[in-house]
Amino acid sequence: MRWWGLLSVLAGCGVTLQGGDIANKSFDAGTGDARDAPAPDPVPCTDGNAHATAPDASCLMLVTGEHTWTEAQAACSALHAHLVILRDPAMNTAAIQLVGTIDAYIGLTDEVTEGTFLWVDGTPATFTNWRAGEPSEGDAAGAYPENCAVIAGTRADPGWDDRPCAPLSGIGGGNYAALCQR
Repeated sequence: MRWWGLLSVLAGCGVTLQGGDIANKSFDAGTGDARDAPAPDPVPCTDGNAHATAPDASCLMLVTGEHTWTEAQAACSALHAHLVILRDPAMNTAAIQLVGTIDAYIGLTDEVTEGTFLWVDGTPATFTNWRAGEPSEGDAAGAYPENCAVIAGTRADPGWDDRPCAPLSGIGGGNYAALCQR
């Protein structure tokens, strides 16, 4: 009986208990009876410098500024997100529209094995939208590493381009916006 009294007091304060056989239950302050707790509200798609709801109902968030690949991943993580994964043309179109006329990292890299591009979740890229001549590894001779993919919004035809993951001495590059997804 004491537990029900305590639970009633806690319920009156808006406490919801988690775990065991009473997971996702709250308690009526008047009766002490267990009832299903309301589902938590989803995180609204409002973060980043620009944002949009994607065709798959995920949230796309653009974090502008100059970031290395590692900094871009951290910026997304701070939003409880990851660099965007573009598995189909509809998602790609939504991402390109949000990026606009800037260059932004997407969650695709071949850092582990040169020439084998994987998404940040470890899955292979079955859909791609590489610009003509990309991925290029810097130039025809592969003079410098370009292991991280961006949407090349600064180009007239904003497809994907492989770029350095961080600035390279004498070459530059490696600092782009981050396109995040949650």
